[in-house]
Amino acid sequence: MGIFWDIMQQDELDKQEKKAQNLEERVGQLEADLEATRNLLRKTLAALEQRAADPAGWKTMCDRAREQRFSWELSAQRTIRELYGRNDD
Repeated sequence: MGIFWDIMQQDELDKQEKKAQNLEERVGQLEADLEATRNLLRKTLAALEQRAADPAGWKTMCDRAREQRFSWELSAQRTIRELYGRNDD
């Protein structure tokens, strides 16, 4: 009976270790997501401050941005790559 008990105990320890690793990975991902959200918020606030402080400069920036080439497909691919660490090209 002793050896079976040891095997069962080791199995439980292995399961707990796997859960801990998964939890650590999830916490790491959540921390990365939080940092990305904070960066987006900082950039948004900076843009709003610029708009309030210099409406003419804001309009010029918007006009220049409108003239730039933009691809939703490339944007989606970049987002997938940055968020999920994979390339679905």
